Amino acid sequence: MEAAARAGSRPMPNVGRKTPAASGTPLPTSAQLNLSFSFQTADGGGRVRNPYICVWIEDTKGNMVQNLAIWYGQPRYIQHLDRWYNAELNYLNGGGTDNTAAVSGGTRAAGQYQLKWDGTDVNGQRVAQGDYVLCIEAAREHGPYSLVTGALKVADAKASFTFPDNSELVGVSAEYVV
Repeated sequence: MEAAARAGSRPMPNVGRKTPAASGTPLPTSAQLNLSFSFQTADGGGRVRNPYICVWIEDTKGNMVQNLAIWYGQPRYIQHLDRWYNAELNYLNGGGTDNTAAVSGGTRAAGQYQLKWDGTDVNGQRVAQGDYVLCIEAAREHGPYSLVTGALKVADAKASFTFPDNSELVGVSAEYVV
């Protein structure tokens, strides 16, 4: 995210976190979250633009932990992904390092997608065992806005998670393995 985009931003809560790694027992080095979700366009006929989609992990206070995917076209419209944009600005305004280029790419057509989280924060550090929030946000021009969020409890044992559908984001599930 460019500094110019941040310059006029409004103050965000929780500013000041330079690293999202929490204190406590770190996740096992073999820990991984395997995420699956589908984007399905609403049936309306006509031309449908691909959505902007962001997938990320937050802590329970809404602080950015790790970006998993940022799929967009025009940078000037990325702020339409409200929750991600605010979490990212909060992190950057608090002195965090921009890692969005590592997980960014163009928009994707409707379909099923799989992503992985290796249990690290944006600085590459293992996060602590505990509670986190999975966030998937989608917005498209002249189309609906969708946000799926859900609690994740990650520790030293396998776990499965399912999340409710929201508009065009469906079939969201995650498997945590150690």
